[in-house]
Amino acid sequence: MSLFRTMVTGLVCLLSFSLNAQTELEPNNTFATANSFTTTGISGNVGTGLDVNDHFYFIPAQNGRIKIYLQYNNPAAVVGPDLYFYAYNKSQTTLGTTSLPNSALGTHNDSLILNCRSADTIFIRINANATFTYTFTYAVLPTGTNDVEPNNSFAQATFAGYGSTTSGRIGHTSVITDANDYYKIYIPNNGRFRLFTTYTNTAANA
Repeated sequence: MSLFRTMVTGLVCLLSFSLNAQTELEPNNTFATANSFTTTGISGNVGTGLDVNDHFYFIPAQNGRIKIYLQYNNPAAVVGPDLYFYAYNKSQTTLGTTSLPNSALGTHNDSLILNCRSADTIFIRINANATFTYTFTYAVLPTGTNDVEPNNSFAQATFAGYGSTTSGRIGHTSVITDANDYYKIYIPNNGRFRLFTTYTNTAANA
């Protein structure tokens, strides 16, 4: 059932952004001239003449696991051209790559997942050695409830109610990783204190 739901969600997402995507604006051949886009997606073409790189960026609304959906088309001008899809953080350090060498003719779908990302700028670069058209968008996949930031030191510790449940997320990265969350609890009586913790690994790392 979960696999079916994932397939249906991906299909709906692809259909939605194909219908509503904005169109790239040239020149966008460098990080400095990157086009911004939202979850409605963006469409363009690359690989014609000197236009071998297109750059884009987006800022997710919240921390989480980000899935980028890509739909691309080899319009039969060349058989077996190469297409590469890169994601970078705001310092232009590579986060992930999708390599599509010797791409078959026609329209195809692919995706790239970025684990544990902070709500900060992510750049996309598309590179090709022959003409492709493409459309892509992104979604932030559910990874729990976010805690109130900043709470990265003893001085910034936030109150966790005694006898109540406090939820958060940790380990998300932009350029710096949110590696620590601090809390403080007021204990109303002397005695033995027991802290109950549950956690979920949403990073897809063993």
